[in-house]
Amino acid sequence: MRVYLNFLPFVLPYYHKRKKEQRKVRNLKTVIKKLGAEVIAGDQDAIKALNIYLIVSFLSDTNADIEALVTQGRELLDQIKKLPAKTDGTYEEAMTKAKLLLNQIS
Repeated sequence: MRVYLNFLPFVLPYYHKRKKEQRKVRNLKTVIKKLGAEVIAGDQDAIKALNIYLIVSFLSDTNADIEALVTQGRELLDQIKKLPAKTDGTYEEAMTKAKLLLNQIS
């Protein structure tokens, strides 16, 4: 028991840092999914908000998980920006691809 108590102060900073990183990843994932759903629904303000959020997240953190999420969010945003007009025959296919990208965010 004594060895464990002597080791505990060295483990706690790592533990708290890891939990903080996990919360950042979870929160980013939640925001991308929420704003992505609003973007797919056609909200123009959500496009701007998602773009800004992705840029700030990329610049503020160097975690590999966050970089992967930012890349997935950027792919979704690019797909939404390339959507054809609703009257075009390929609109449904492009929208299905965008929804698939949104569901693949993990």
